[in-house]
Amino acid sequence: MNADLSGLDPDELLALSETGGGLTARLDAITGTARGQHGIAATVTLAGKLVALDLGQACTRMTAAELTAELREVIWRATDSTLAEGVEVLAPVVGQEITDELVRLTAREPGPAESTVEGESHDDFSEQTFALKD
Repeated sequence: MNADLSGLDPDELLALSETGGGLTARLDAITGTARGQHGIAATVTLAGKLVALDLGQACTRMTAAELTAELREVIWRATDSTLAEGVEVLAPVVGQEITDELVRLTAREPGPAESTVEGESHDDFSEQTFALKD
């Protein structure tokens, strides 16, 4: 069913989704879970809401910077998997052109490597810095 949906208003799209195999319910049910190298696991919904977090015992041996980096990566990977599944569910309804655009829009571009050195901060919250920026 690769129909052109560009001429439909939001109400028509919603009605189509409800008659098209419960698309909205299928999208709402999507979650993704990822586990990090230290056993930390996170589950997110398609909307990006964090719904489960398991820190395990390894987090007690990690520095704050290491824990933050691991949480960030695990949550990003869980989000990536939910987005990919959401696009997969939508693909038969929206067609190849829109599917390709959704894939492009949801792809996470790699950013600069984050530091995991304890005590190193990229933010300077000193009074002098705030005074200079005012």
